[in-house]
Amino acid sequence: MKKKKKSVVALLTRRKKFRSVFIVRWLIVLVVSIIACLIIRDKIINEAFSHEAFAFRAMQNSILNAINKENDDWTEEFHMNYIKYIMAMEMERGTASILYDYDTGEVIADCEERMYAWQKREGKSSLIYTCDTKDLEGWDEYSKEVADHLGKYDYVRDVMEISHIYINGVNFIPGEFIVSAEAGMIYKDDEEVIFTQKFDEPKDLSSDYEKQDLDEEWHLWMIYGHRENDLSPYVQNAKSYEYMEKLYKRCVENHTLVGSSQGTYGDYEFNIIDSTVLTLQNGQKAVLLVARYYDGWVQYGKPFIIGAVAVFFAGLLLAFVWAKIAYMKLKAQYDMEDYRKTLMNTMAHDLKSPLMSISGYAENLKDNVNTDKKDHYAQAIIGNVSHMNRIIESVLTLGKVEDNKVKLNKKPTNLVELVNRCDENYKLLRKDKKQELKVEGEGVFNIDESLFEHVIDNLLSNAVKYANEESTIRVVINENSLSVINKCDTALETDVSALCEPFVVGNENRSDKTGSGLGLAIVKNICALHKFKLEIKYEENEFVAKINMKK
Repeated sequence: MKKKKKSVVALLTRRKKFRSVFIVRWLIVLVVSIIACLIIRDKIINEAFSHEAFAFRAMQNSILNAINKENDDWTEEFHMNYIKYIMAMEMERGTASILYDYDTGEVIADCEERMYAWQKREGKSSLIYTCDTKDLEGWDEYSKEVADHLGKYDYVRDVMEISHIYINGVNFIPGEFIVSAEAGMIYKDDEEVIFTQKFDEPKDLSSDYEKQDLDEEWHLWMIYGHRENDLSPYVQNAKSYEYMEKLYKRCVENHTLVGSSQGTYGDYEFNIIDSTVLTLQNGQKAVLLVARYYDGWVQYGKPFIIGAVAVFFAGLLLAFVWAKIAYMKLKAQYDMEDYRKTLMNTMAHDLKSPLMSISGYAENLKDNVNTDKKDHYAQAIIGNVSHMNRIIESVLTLGKVEDNKVKLNKKPTNLVELVNRCDENYKLLRKDKKQELKVEGEGVFNIDESLFEHVIDNLLSNAVKYANEESTIRVVINENSLSVINKCDTALETDVSALCEPFVVGNENRSDKTGSGLGLAIVKNICALHKFKLEIKYEENEFVAKINMKK
């Protein structure tokens, strides 16, 4: 069998569940959060790229200034050592560089790792001597050991214990020395020695090397330059060097230059390069090739992920709260629709019975006008009309007190006097049922007397109607509450808390047409208008309707 298609009206009036309300709002919050994260990410990338481009130009200019530096106290070799020193310094800061002959492609200076010894001179520029670490036996092992720890710390530096070196021209070889790699974290004063190695006195040195004791006029510098797997927290030096080396080989092989350019590889990776043709002081034509690689993910990746996760859960919470508020409004609307529907359906049901009775009695009057039952039929019609009128008046009263726009006309009212006045309507009925009314205590409250009279009247009406014959109905008044208490042997067929709902009665037998089923609903709403609370209890055949008047 084919499933019946749901009507458009049914689809439009289908009630939303909390899950669907939440999903819609979660999707809205998620889309907004993603857009915000993308905007923030792009801004971070642009800022990082601008910063790196600025740093690149500053380091390039530093190398250019070193190449163009004029000093009469230096020989060409010492000047070249100074250029290598500056290039190695900028390599430590993430910018790789190489200076090569324009015609032959031969390397003139580069940023390789070297030691530098500075000799101070009175009134003259210091002389700079270099030592290639690759010429030191055992240095590769030390370098790799240190490299394994890079990236775990904010910085790593070499501390050397050495007393003398051996000089040959502008080059030197260290004597016996001990080198320690000390690592530290920014904002922390203490440093940790992560590796130490001792190097013996060099052997088989030629007579060209002259021993030089190190005193206050000498300073020994260790410049890392390029080191394999050298990953600092923000700049990957090894990748900068690797990229620069590839460009250098391509330029030499094709005898071409790389123009100033910058590229983005992925969302967080940048390559910034430039090559400049220079004329050195000796007239040699040379090319300075500079490259810088930057990985923004190393710097911003972890904070960005933490931020994105925080935004995700904050958005989830926001969507839940938003959906909860929206669904509460929808549920209140649904509850009101159910309430109105139940009210109308029940009222229609309660009006239908007396209408059918009236119709029947009217038919009997029509067919038997002269019978002796004429007065009986007329009285029955009047009774049913009166019952219908009570239902309609109760509905109108309920609608009035449910209206939030009702303004209370409060004034000090003596509850004992109000109870006695309402009891005048039930004295004859109580007399027939041999019931006694006992009022205990007294109290004056600031209430709307005309509305609160409905409260007392309905509570007394229920008490007289359902209390056992020859029993006592008690009205207890104190400074905080009013209670109407009566004994009742009638078994409740519904939950006592539901008795305050419209048209709900304790016993579903509707043969009694003296009530509307709206009494306690009216009482509850009038109490709510006064900021009072109605409590209903039924225990051990004792029915208690208590109004708490303490706010």
